Amino acid sequence: MTDTLKANEFYTAAEVAKIKGITKQAIIDGCKKGRYPGSMKTEPDNLNTRGIWQIPKHLIDTPVATQDVVILNKGMTPQNIEQLIINSTRAAIKEEIEPLRNEVQQLRNELESHYRRQDERIREVVTKPKGFWQKLFG
Repeated sequence: MTDTLKANEFYTAAEVAKIKGITKQAIIDGCKKGRYPGSMKTEPDNLNTRGIWQIPKHLIDTPVATQDVVILNKGMTPQNIEQLIINSTRAAIKEEIEPLRNEVQQLRNELESHYRRQDERIREVVTKPKGFWQKLFG
């Protein structure tokens, strides 16, 4: 019963590596450096001669909240802080918008090229020389 309970509370290093998309060795190194509090290594046995690292599931399953940080100097006025926020917001928006602008420009270029090809095809059809029968009856 205790082993089943333990298995339900922990991931192995291999499982965490698969979840995070990194190597098992990177997870083991993280365990050794204390990046996963509460992780432990099982005692070696017949199947696992080195033991298995077990990482608490709550460390892996719990989403991590991230937050942007702005450093404020002690003597800043509210106007300075407001300007700092505006500037950092503009920079973040510009960073997000720039790839979109590039994509829009690429689509415009493709559309312009498409229209040019269509115009050329139309001219070819319209200016196609008439054959003998078209000249006679056409």
